[in-house]
Amino acid sequence: MLIPPRSSTSNPNKTPSAPRSSTTSTASSTTANTSSALRSANSNNVSVYDNVTLEEGVFCGPSMVFTNVYNPRSLIERKSEYRDTLVKRGATLGANCTIVCGITIGEFAFIGAGAVINKDVKPYALMVGVPARQIGWMSEHGEQMPLPLEGEGSYTCPHSGQVYHLQRDRIATDP
Repeated sequence: MLIPPRSSTSNPNKTPSAPRSSTTSTASSTTANTSSALRSANSNNVSVYDNVTLEEGVFCGPSMVFTNVYNPRSLIERKSEYRDTLVKRGATLGANCTIVCGITIGEFAFIGAGAVINKDVKPYALMVGVPARQIGWMSEHGEQMPLPLEGEGSYTCPHSGQVYHLQRDRIATDP
């Protein structure tokens, strides 16, 4: 779903980068449109800036935040310094979490409410805290998997039958 740029004529008191609302809380596939600095992904107070890409099935919880400049200053224009942020398919971004620009969040990763993400997140990782740290693994069904953070092991989701394999510090799935 590509959200078109906001027209600057719709509200003369706001710049074209003012937030807008849409009606969904999940993205099908949203990419940045460079003609505006800000667009809204849903109606629950989430702003999606240029250079932020949300792949299919990303859930953005209420009031979660993306940034697009690492060190913003009000009086200094830094549009040339926007950093790309990629949120891969099926990821969950919990309420009030903050995603610092320039990172990638892996497929089906789960970001807990209020977490601050300032580095890349592995696929299926469960992240919490400020700054966020990995505390476990989440299945595609949204259940925490009883696997250690590192090592070897397997888990079969009782809801979907999907088999997950821990290999060192990564999760792989059966085709």
